Amino acid sequence: MPCAMMHLMCARNYNENADIAFYIGNLAPDCIDERDFKDKNHLRIYKGDEREEKLLELACSLDLTDPFQFGVLLHLYTDMCWDRGPMAEHKRSYIGNDWFHDYRWEIRYISKYMYKHLHWSIKLWEDMNEADEVVYSSIENYPSKNIKAYLEHNIMVHKLPPAIESKAFPNELVFLFCKETVDSFKIWLEKEKITLKP
Repeated sequence: MPCAMMHLMCARNYNENADIAFYIGNLAPDCIDERDFKDKNHLRIYKGDEREEKLLELACSLDLTDPFQFGVLLHLYTDMCWDRGPMAEHKRSYIGNDWFHDYRWEIRYISKYMYKHLHWSIKLWEDMNEADEVVYSSIENYPSKNIKAYLEHNIMVHKLPPAIESKAFPNELVFLFCKETVDSFKIWLEKEKITLKP
């Protein structure tokens, strides 16, 4: 589960001039924080190759000409790559008493640091928050009112201190992950013949 700013960086790496609905779609699956719901809707209940198979099934059920729905697909693909890679490695190497909560703090550090240091981030959050809810209301599992509340909450939280680099996930790792994930997403779309893109 990457942080919000990592999802936005992946979206921007894919197409920095994309419709605002595409960026919101890259955040939408996190609009409900209830753990069982999130694990199911992020396909984490499936292990190994089955998760990717289920993601492909989902891709085929979405209207990928809708920038919002296409953004949701990139979000879920990004989460799959992160869970398999940096998050799994962090969990394996963790020394402490509470991996999950320590991990959550680390990804908060990443997001706050990126929010305050990337020149495009504040304006993008403002634009997403000002967008008409109709542009992100096409998937029942992610109600637009929840997405709106998620946007408003994150704008508030990202402004708060601290804005420090994560020690567990340094910027070099984070930025490289975002680039490589988008590169592999494009290859995956081509390999699976998923051609309807915004």
